[in-house]
Amino acid sequence: MERLSINPYVVRRLHPSNDHLPLDVDDHVMRDLAGGRTLAVLHQEGRLFLANHSYQAAYPKTPGRWTAACTAYFFIHPRSGDFLPLAIKTNMGSDFTYTALDDANDWLFAKMAFNMNDLFHSQLYHLANTHDVAEPIHQAALRTMSARHPVRGYLDRCSPSS
Repeated sequence: MERLSINPYVVRRLHPSNDHLPLDVDDHVMRDLAGGRTLAVLHQEGRLFLANHSYQAAYPKTPGRWTAACTAYFFIHPRSGDFLPLAIKTNMGSDFTYTALDDANDWLFAKMAFNMNDLFHSQLYHLANTHDVAEPIHQAALRTMSARHPVRGYLDRCSPSS
């Protein structure tokens, strides 16, 4: 649930009839992780979610540094009802898909790579939706409203320059 409370904007439920499955996960692995269900069954039941940061692969890279552009599955566990990570694909380099059944360090690496993509996405989302949208309106209001306008009094108190 932490995923949904911190940065829910990128996670979306995969619709059983409208959305295809972008990642393939072995059925044996799926049954072990998802209470005996396959990926197709989770999808059909509406329990499968996708977080796709693959668009970040197109961003410029710093020489000597590695980054991922992860795509991840989350699901609602059929027995517990918990919202859990299922699989993470790095989409870079060897392009592996990791699950909790992999080596603990490999799974930790995949989660770290995904969390970095998620952090970057949340910062871009904040920049675009807060500063790039709200600040021009705020500045225009300060420049055009009468000093006696009731909203102007509120804006003057909230402005960092006052």
